[in-house]
Parts: sequence; structure tokens; C-alpha cells
Amino acid sequence: MNDFLVFVSKPQLPAGVKIIDFHLVSSPSAGGALRQGIKQRLMSGKVFCVGDSFELGPLDDGRERVRFWRTLVQGCYEESVEPLWSPGLDEADRDPDDSFAVWRSLRKRLEQDKPARLLIWASGSGSDYVFLRMACHWLGMCQVPLVHVPVPARDGYHAVAVHEEDGLAACLPNAVVLSPMVIDAWAQEFLSIAARPSQLRECNEAGELVYRDVSVHDHLLLNACGPEWLAAARVVGQAMGNCDPRNSLGDVFLSSRLQHLIATGLVEANGPQVSLRSFRVRCTAAS
Repeated sequence: MNDFLVFVSKPQLPAGVKIIDFHLVSSPSAGGALRQGIKQRLMSGKVFCVGDSFELGPLDDGRERVRFWRTLVQGCYEESVEPLWSPGLDEADRDPDDSFAVWRSLRKRLEQDKPARLLIWASGSGSDYVFLRMACHWLGMCQVPLVHVPVPARDGYHAVAVHEEDGLAACLPNAVVLSPMVIDAWAQEFLSIAARPSQLRECNEAGELVYRDVSVHDHLLLNACGPEWLAAARVVGQAMGNCDPRNSLGDVFLSSRLQHLIATGLVEANGPQVSLRSFRVRCTAAS
């Protein structure tokens, strides 16, 4: 596959043409770091964030994906929470009930603005593995060069958001222009991933995508519980801290798994389960 990748720092443009980069990331925190880098003149261009986390949930239906996340959020936050995707695009055709609307809006924006290149920032996590291939699926037909900016781990953690602005700027010399053959192959791979029924996807140490049952990390929550009452938020926070640094687990997902452990009798709850801060938990004798 590497035979079809070209390492570049800038696209070849006619003399006098200004380079305009579009930067694409999946998480809002990573998008914020890139915007700070642009303000500090460490890089240039505009930043777009799809605001999604692709290790979880269905990938073949945008509306079903929104329903999936809204179900997971229940019991995690007391206040009303908007869906994860909040790209900040100006198009009027955005649909809060369809997670794929952001991709259609971005595709329209690329066709209108015709930037010199689209830089896709992706780490070695399972979420970013899917994100990179999903971008090829949705944006591969746009007449804009797609460029992968590989982001290395920091202190063992694989995520674009763990880097500060200068660390992200240091990744740019390793940017890789994706050839049409690679774009097509990765777009097809995304369709294969989306067709799988598995709801949890992670990368192993070899960088390969593997499919997990959603219960595979329940032991992190059970280990964080004890015979004494503990705040549910504390239990979820400890589980987050003990997860695989290559494949971070969010509080929304772990909250949903804690609700499952309560429903199955492995964990006991004390207090109204309207948010992680409203009740306490402890292990039952069955666990």
C-alpha cells in the first residue's frame, strides 16, 4: 500500500497561488488545538471538526447513529446534551438528527471553496482508523487532494487531542498525499467496516482494526467499584484512567456500561440515576 503514498509538505501549485489548507479532525478538543496553532502562525488554513467518535455505534445510517448516541447519553448527564457532532459549518441544510449531515456539508464546502488540500489529522486509535477511511468514503470524489497527517502517540496515548499546538505543527512535514488508488481502497474498507454488526472497534498494537463486544471493558468498572459506596462519577473516571491508552473510552460509553451492570445486578446503585453525579454505586455479592 505504501507504494501509492507520496510524502509532501506542500502541494505543487502554480507560482503566485496562495496555499489554502482545510484541516479536518474528529474531536472538538483537537480542533481547538489546531485553531490555536493557526492563531500562533504555526500553520495556516481553516479547521473543521466532525465532532464524532467512530469507535462506537452504527456507521451505515446517520439517523440511527444519532439515536444510538442519544440513548448512551441517558444517565450520564442531567442536563440536556446536544449530539456530539457540532462542526460549526454555516450551511443551512445541517440536520441535528443525522450525523452524516456534517459530511454532506463539508463536501459541499470543499466543492465551493476548492482549497489546495484537505489535511486529515488521525492518530493510531481505532476511532481515527475509521475516521480516516470514512473521510475517503465521503470526500474522495471531491476535486481536492486528500492528505493524511499521521499523529504519533504522546506518553503512550494515541489521540490528536493529547498534543499541543507546537506538537501538531511538528507533524506537518510527515503529511502524506493519498493517491486515488489508496482513497478508493480505504473508502471500500470503510463500507466493509460499516457493514459489520459490531458496535465497538479498536486498534491493536499492530495498527489493525479489531471488533469487540461492548462488554469487553466492563471489568474496568467492576475493578473501580468496591463494597463501599462510591460516587458513580468517580468510578467512571477511574475506569477511564485505566483504559487502553491506544483506545480511550469516553464517559458516555462507560456510563452506559455502568447502567448495564446495575440492571444485571452486578452493581448496586443508591440515588436517582439521572446523571453520574446524582448517585453512588458499589459492587454486589454477585460480582
